Amino acid sequence: KPTDRLIGDLRQSVRSFNLGQMYVAYENQVLSVCLRLLQQPPEKRSTTDVRVLWGLIRECSFFQRTKMPVREALLVCRQLKFRKLQPGEDLFKQGDRDDKLYIVLRGCVHVHRSGLALPG
Repeated sequence: KPTDRLIGDLRQSVRSFNLGQMYVAYENQVLSVCLRLLQQPPEKRSTTDVRVLWGLIRECSFFQRTKMPVREALLVCRQLKFRKLQPGEDLFKQGDRDDKLYIVLRGCVHVHRSGLALPG
């Protein structure tokens, strides 16, 4: 499959680095592929693009815990949209409609409830 080949190529290309460099190189390549695909409008993504996205995000704990069927996960991947935030910018606020799933590609998120930071 083209998806498996791309993932395999990503893994193969970092094998020549030492362990610390390997993780960074692999992470940067994965991020680069994700960003390129996510910056395309969802309706312009090919089936291969959607499968590559699934191959890259299926290890997220959300997808592991829910055991979402692949067919449904591919529908989710088809609709993924890219959003870049500046440091300190709100992703959402308490009381906002909860109709989105966010996957953080780089950086971290702090959660606050009624002005109090939650552990995590």
